Amino acid sequence: MKHRARLGGEEGSAAIEFVVVAVMMLVPLLYLITALSQIETVNYATQYAAREAGRVARFDPERIDEAVNMVYSDFGIERGYRWERYCPEPCTAKTEQLTVTARIKMPLIPDFLTSALKTDIEVRSATVIPKPDITGVQQ
Repeated sequence: MKHRARLGGEEGSAAIEFVVVAVMMLVPLLYLITALSQIETVNYATQYAAREAGRVARFDPERIDEAVNMVYSDFGIERGYRWERYCPEPCTAKTEQLTVTARIKMPLIPDFLTSALKTDIEVRSATVIPKPDITGVQQ
């Protein structure tokens, strides 16, 4: 009878330990899944925006901004992106490069840590735009 009284105080402690360890393992795992999914969303949006901007730039360069905005709004991204066209001087090449860049801030990081740590990630995608050959146009 004496031994049972001593062992009775530890009943259920394994379940409590399991819950504590499971929470300690699951919280960082859920954060990692959330952060990686946001990074991949921005990555896919940037690749798609560069491709669409390249298609639009070939025929209607004034609508590049509209195409990039439309792609990012489709992915639910409202800010933090830009695009630029590049042709080395003198611009005599038959192609130009169009680069789309986006920044994503890591989720759930407090503002006081953003000054000490690098909490944003830059995603960049580029596409090559062939220039129309005006000299070879047949009439």
